[in-house]
Amino acid sequence: MKEKILIKSNYKKNIANGILLVFLFSLLVGIFLIARSQRPRYNGYHYSDPDFLIPGIICLVLSTSALVVYIAVSNSEIVVSNLRVSGRAIFGRQVDIPIDSISAVGIISFLKGVSVSSSSGIIRFVLFENATEIFNTISELLQNRQQQQAPANSIPSTSEELKQFKELLDSGIITQEEYDAKKKQILGL
Repeated sequence: MKEKILIKSNYKKNIANGILLVFLFSLLVGIFLIARSQRPRYNGYHYSDPDFLIPGIICLVLSTSALVVYIAVSNSEIVVSNLRVSGRAIFGRQVDIPIDSISAVGIISFLKGVSVSSSSGIIRFVLFENATEIFNTISELLQNRQQQQAPANSIPSTSEELKQFKELLDSGIITQEEYDAKKKQILGL
């Protein structure tokens, strides 16, 4: 079967830019507050003012966290074909998952993304304008796979089931009464 690309991700720049804006704002406020806590007071003596130092440190921690989140999600992309899901997940991890090994798919609404579950774990792809369409495409592929596998696991017909119980009776595994009860149950009598 020839591979055909069904859908690609459209990167959602406004969320990434928002995270970058939080980084820059927190960094500037943190630097300002820490600098303010170390300003000269009364006759040129320096002393630390914890009223500005602690919020400054908190802003720098927030800034660092925002930068880590930005780096984690900024390179995410996904390509869905009829044979595989591939792309870059969170932190730029390169991923290539065959459709046959995908067990579930979900939506990450907060970060506008998709999570794909396989035997190797849950892989998250985020910041897409078309996350819902990607989710629907993968779900449809999984449903088609299940429908193709369903005939192989079909339920035996009534006559086949009766034949199996007759063989159990003839081999002495079940009694005549058990066979008659099962026959009535199968035939709906």
